[in-house]
Amino acid sequence: MTKRKLSLMAVCFLLFLSGCTVGGKQVFFSIVNPFTVFSIGPLSCGTKEAKVYLANYKNIYGMVGETDLWSEEFYTSDIEDGIKRSAIYHLSRVYSLDLYARERGMELDDAESEKIEVAAKEYYDSLSEKERKAIGVRLRDIHKMYEHYALAEKVYFEVMKSVDEEISEDEARIMDAYVLFTKNKKQIPKIEKQLKEGVKFEDLVAAFSSGEKSEISFGRNTYPAEVEEEAFSLDDGEISDRIDTKDCSYWIMCVDKYNEKLSEENKNKIIETRKRNVFQKIIDEQSEKYYSRINTALLEKIHFEFDSSIRTDSFFSTIEEQISFQ
Repeated sequence: MTKRKLSLMAVCFLLFLSGCTVGGKQVFFSIVNPFTVFSIGPLSCGTKEAKVYLANYKNIYGMVGETDLWSEEFYTSDIEDGIKRSAIYHLSRVYSLDLYARERGMELDDAESEKIEVAAKEYYDSLSEKERKAIGVRLRDIHKMYEHYALAEKVYFEVMKSVDEEISEDEARIMDAYVLFTKNKKQIPKIEKQLKEGVKFEDLVAAFSSGEKSEISFGRNTYPAEVEEEAFSLDDGEISDRIDTKDCSYWIMCVDKYNEKLSEENKNKIIETRKRNVFQKIIDEQSEKYYSRINTALLEKIHFEFDSSIRTDSFFSTIEEQISFQ
């Protein structure tokens, strides 16, 4: 599958893993239309679209190295339930972004619509007759699904342009250090005495610290503010004075005040976190406006676990190869 830096699919999967829910501000577990899997506000998702997502998720995420999670040896109902929830979570976010686009008058242009037509035919042609029958799709169905997905991608990347990607070195800085901390007040005089006597700091960490006994790397927002302020003011080889917080006493020995490699990696992590937060803010705002409904009974009836004829896994990569909104 085409890899992109925090594409819509990637950010949905990450947010799903962090424990976000599928619905809006309220979820109802019954739906009048028996062929509707879920609805968000005025938009409804049918069985065919859900089956396409489920089948692709099953094959994309069903392999861990050489291990097939869908084999009888490894399969459990929890695996199937997790894949289903992840796929429906992703699909619900597509619909939420489509609503966002509708509110702002955003549409696909003619060139994008032409690419969708090409992608729909390519993906439909990749399906075997057994897959088409099992999922119940025709070419026009795939075309409509790609319209939903592409519009959501367009909205997503348009919104991502507003994210500030300027990160200062100080904000991204990762330092290497030994951190000694204790909640035992009786240990404080012993520690300070041995520090004055020149005992190696790493030996004191091994003997007294309640935390990691070896050198660690950390950035901002790892320790209490007063500890962080002192730690990031140290030069290489320097040891802090005792730092008292509400619960603990800390001493920090700076090994490397700026780990260049880890600091650069942290810049990317900060940007990705900002993007996820912006995306989640949109979803939260949509959740305040619309009720959502999910047909759990219908979802429970959809099973692909041991059907070796359902091998499709290119729904997302096919459209992403045709259209790029980055």
